Amino acid sequence: MKAIVSMFRGDAKSIRKAWLLNPLEALHYRIVRRFKGAGVMGFNAAKEERKRWRRREPPVSAGYLGKGHDQFDYLVSHGLSEKDFLLDFGCGYMRMAEDAISYLKLGRYFAADISAGRIQAGKERLARNGYAAWRYDTVVLKGPDLRELSSFVFDVVWAFSVFQCLPDDEFFRVLKSLRRRLFPGGKIFFDFPASPESLKGKRQFFRPVDDVQALVREAGYGCRIMADWPSSSIMLQLRPWREK
Repeated sequence: MKAIVSMFRGDAKSIRKAWLLNPLEALHYRIVRRFKGAGVMGFNAAKEERKRWRRREPPVSAGYLGKGHDQFDYLVSHGLSEKDFLLDFGCGYMRMAEDAISYLKLGRYFAADISAGRIQAGKERLARNGYAAWRYDTVVLKGPDLRELSSFVFDVVWAFSVFQCLPDDEFFRVLKSLRRRLFPGGKIFFDFPASPESLKGKRQFFRPVDDVQALVREAGYGCRIMADWPSSSIMLQLRPWREK
C-alpha cells in the first residue's frame, strides 16, 4: 500500500498536492502569464504574499544560520570591506544579517527577497537578538526589473541559491537590472547547481556552466569561476565590463 501511495504522490508531500494543488498552481501560472504578462519571479512573489496571510513562518535552524556565517566569511575573504554597501539578494530569512550588520558601517546591509513573510521573520529574529531595524534596510521584490531597488547602489551583491529559480529571460533581466545598481568596481557573487545539460526541474532551471557564462557575458559582465568555493555548486564572481 505504501508503495502505491508513494507512486501516486511522486515528489509531492501528499496525493492531494500531487494531483490537485500542483496542477491547479501550474494552471494558475499559465493563466497569469498569458493574460497579465507575469513571469516566474512575479508569480512566485504574488504566491509568497498569499502565503504570508495563511501561516506563520517556521523558526530557522542553527544549521541554516551557520551557513549564513560561512557565506559572510567567504565574502570577507574576497574583499568585502566595512565601508561597502552589501545587497543580500534573495535573502530568505536573512541568515547572514547579524554578521553583516555587525561588520559593515551603519545602514550598509540591504536584504531583498520576494517573500515579505520571510523578511519579517528575519527582522523579528534580529530584533530579539538586539539588532534594531534602523541599522539595515529591507526590500520586497515583485519582478525581474527590480524597480524596488531603483534608488539604491551597491558595492557587492550576494545571491545564494537564487538564479536557478528563474528561466533564462528573467535571469538575464535580473542581471541587467543589478548591473545598473552597482558602483564602479562593484561585483556580484552567485552560485548555481552544476549540470551537464539544460534541464527544467520542479521550480528549478538547471544550466551547464557554459550556458550560464554566455548569459552573464551577454548581460555585460566578465566572470570567473571561484575555485575556492567550498560546495558542490558553482560560484561565479561577476564584474561589469561594458558601458552602462
